[in-house]
Amino acid sequence: MSLSPEITYEYYFKDASIHYCKEHGCLRVTNDFEDSVILHGITEANIDTFIQLYNINVKNKKEVNDEE
Repeated sequence: MSLSPEITYEYYFKDASIHYCKEHGCLRVTNDFEDSVILHGITEANIDTFIQLYNINVKNKKEVNDEE
């Protein structure tokens, strides 16, 4: 079964941790290091882009709001 764009899965984590595995090309989101969701097909470039955009769109906006 392939995932289609019309489907969205939503998970809630009480104590989330995020880990990237370069060897397997996957991102693992775990709940208190027990239950986890593994996303395959994520590259280092995807992670780098995410960090860059996160810093621009979230971190920088937060810092500007904190200064005001």
